[in-house]
Amino acid sequence: MESGKSEDRSVQLGSDAFRVRVLEVRGAQPLRDTVRGQLDLLARFAALALALAERRRAMEELSTIIEATKRLNSTLYLGELIHIILNLATRQTGAARGTVFLVDRERDEIWSLVGTGLEEHVIRLPADRGIAGWVAREGCTVRLDNAYDDPRFEPDIDRKLGFKTRQLLCLPR
Repeated sequence: MESGKSEDRSVQLGSDAFRVRVLEVRGAQPLRDTVRGQLDLLARFAALALALAERRRAMEELSTIIEATKRLNSTLYLGELIHIILNLATRQTGAARGTVFLVDRERDEIWSLVGTGLEEHVIRLPADRGIAGWVAREGCTVRLDNAYDDPRFEPDIDRKLGFKTRQLLCLPR
């Protein structure tokens, strides 16, 4: 390599169906052979660390599936099953809270069947209000990075519960 020229060096760390991992180094000067050898060694270590981390995540996911199966098979009571499913979904998504709403067509409202962090509170809203009401009517998923920016959001519920909703994911049925 000519002296005084810069050098870019990229080494693939592995790939899967979704992504390719690359270690890239840019030098203002050509890289010496010893530096290139060290980078190749670091790339192999990094590839091994990534592979181990991915295997650990896969094992954690499998453990969660096994735990969920055991818990779901532990009861025949619908309310308890829904509570178990809500807890698992909340934990898997890293959410601080979660609520399952039901639609009462006779009263034209939605109400909370179960919820994490609700204690003994029941949330009731007219079916045409709130994100959950909109999702129940439209049948579409809503994902918000800031719930307070959406005019459909009902901040009164947060005030009553002493909680501040930030991100929100609401799914139909």
